Amino acid sequence: KKQPSWLGIKPVKSFQDMTIDEKLEHLSRQFIPFPCEFICTDQSYRGVLKEWDNKQLKVKSFKEETVMINREDLKQVKIIGPR
Repeated sequence: KKQPSWLGIKPVKSFQDMTIDEKLEHLSRQFIPFPCEFICTDQSYRGVLKEWDNKQLKVKSFKEETVMINREDLKQVKIIGPR
Protein backbone atom coordinates (compact mmCIF):
# COMPACT_ATOMS: atom_id res chain seq x y z
CA LYS A 1 0.00 0.00 0.00
CA LYS A 2 1.39 3.39 -1.01
CA GLN A 3 1.78 5.99 1.75
CA PRO A 4 0.44 9.51 1.18
CA SER A 5 3.21 11.88 0.06
CA TRP A 6 2.74 14.17 3.08
CA LEU A 7 3.86 11.38 5.43
CA GLY A 8 7.41 11.80 4.11
CA ILE A 9 7.56 15.43 5.19
CA LYS A 10 9.65 16.07 8.28
CA PRO A 11 8.11 18.33 10.90
CA VAL A 12 9.89 21.63 11.37
CA LYS A 13 11.94 21.80 14.58
CA SER A 14 11.87 24.90 16.70
CA PHE A 15 15.20 26.74 16.80
CA GLN A 16 15.75 25.86 20.46
CA ASP A 17 15.31 22.12 19.68
CA MET A 18 17.92 22.12 16.90
CA THR A 19 21.50 20.91 17.33
CA ILE A 20 24.21 23.56 17.07
CA ASP A 21 25.03 22.49 13.50
CA GLU A 22 21.34 22.61 12.54
CA LYS A 23 21.13 26.13 13.99
CA LEU A 24 24.19 27.25 12.03
CA GLU A 25 22.78 25.73 8.83
CA HIS A 26 19.42 27.42 9.43
CA LEU A 27 21.02 30.82 10.14
CA SER A 28 23.26 30.61 7.06
CA ARG A 29 20.23 30.03 4.79
CA GLN A 30 18.28 33.08 5.96
CA PHE A 31 17.96 36.05 3.59
CA ILE A 32 17.82 38.49 6.52
CA PRO A 33 20.55 37.80 9.12
CA PHE A 34 19.35 37.20 12.67
CA PRO A 35 21.29 38.82 15.54
CA CYS A 36 22.49 36.01 17.80
CA GLU A 37 24.51 35.29 20.88
CA PHE A 38 27.25 32.73 20.26
CA ILE A 39 28.12 31.16 23.62
CA CYS A 40 31.56 29.58 23.82
CA THR A 41 33.57 27.81 26.47
CA ASP A 42 35.24 30.98 27.82
CA GLN A 43 33.09 33.88 26.59
CA SER A 44 30.17 34.83 24.37
CA TYR A 45 29.83 37.03 21.31
CA ARG A 46 26.84 38.96 19.99
CA GLY A 47 26.50 39.53 16.29
CA VAL A 48 25.48 38.02 12.97
CA LEU A 49 26.77 34.77 11.46
CA LYS A 50 28.55 35.57 8.18
CA GLU A 51 29.87 32.12 7.26
CA TRP A 52 30.87 28.84 8.84
CA ASP A 53 32.31 25.40 8.22
CA ASN A 54 32.98 22.43 10.48
CA LYS A 55 36.06 24.15 11.99
CA GLN A 56 35.29 27.88 12.30
CA LEU A 57 32.56 30.50 12.34
CA LYS A 58 32.92 34.05 11.09
CA VAL A 59 30.71 36.43 13.08
CA LYS A 60 30.26 40.17 12.51
CA SER A 61 29.91 41.67 15.98
CA PHE A 62 27.68 44.60 16.85
CA LYS A 63 30.91 46.62 17.24
CA GLU A 64 31.53 46.05 13.49
CA GLU A 65 34.42 43.68 14.26
CA THR A 66 34.87 40.33 12.55
CA VAL A 67 35.25 37.56 15.13
CA MET A 68 36.52 34.08 14.29
CA ILE A 69 35.19 31.35 16.60
CA ASN A 70 36.46 27.78 16.70
CA ARG A 71 33.52 25.45 16.10
CA GLU A 72 34.65 23.13 18.91
CA ASP A 73 34.47 26.03 21.42
CA LEU A 74 30.85 26.87 20.52
CA LYS A 75 28.45 25.55 23.16
CA GLN A 76 25.17 27.29 22.29
CA VAL A 77 23.55 29.69 19.81
CA LYS A 78 20.63 31.92 20.81
CA ILE A 79 18.64 34.25 18.58
CA ILE A 80 18.44 37.59 20.42
CA GLY A 81 16.13 39.47 18.06
CA PRO A 82 16.46 42.71 16.12
CA ARG A 83 18.66 45.51 17.37
